[in-house]
Amino acid sequence: MTQAASPSDNNHRHEQKKEHNQSFDDKIFYTNVDSCQHFVKLVWKSPPKNVLMVKKREDKTITTHLDEIGLWLNQTYDVNIYVEPLVKETELSRFNTFSTEELPLSYQKFDFIICLGGDGTLLHVNSLFKDRVPPVMAFYCGTLGFLTPILVPTVMALYCGTLGCLTPFKITNFT
Repeated sequence: MTQAASPSDNNHRHEQKKEHNQSFDDKIFYTNVDSCQHFVKLVWKSPPKNVLMVKKREDKTITTHLDEIGLWLNQTYDVNIYVEPLVKETELSRFNTFSTEELPLSYQKFDFIICLGGDGTLLHVNSLFKDRVPPVMAFYCGTLGFLTPILVPTVMALYCGTLGCLTPFKITNFT
């Protein structure tokens, strides 16, 4: 006859599960931070170096935000900023890009992605990659904003704590 697990046994198993780290790749690892595994904590093994910034097309205000945030990240944290080829060609020539021959992209090319736009821009980010997508930090600049509830002015404050100190970053896990 087997004995039922006591509440303390269940709590111990829950704590072990909470502390389990999983490697995303050689750059970062993540830890589940809730029992339902809806949130994970990302921890970079070394400071992120390559960031892809994707923006809503043909929006001058968002282009200005992307330029300011990209310059700030580059100057403050020595991060390499990449934009899509068309954005580099027509709007922001100062940043790096990838060639269209590289599409779809490998998730290993970038440490994370900053998405400035709306739901359509966020879906576009997903279409750029062939398999997995690096962590995406999406900021609402669109007209609907169902998937991206964060406003652009909060970007610098978030990154000061996240990139500057290599602290864990809590994200929603959609896998």
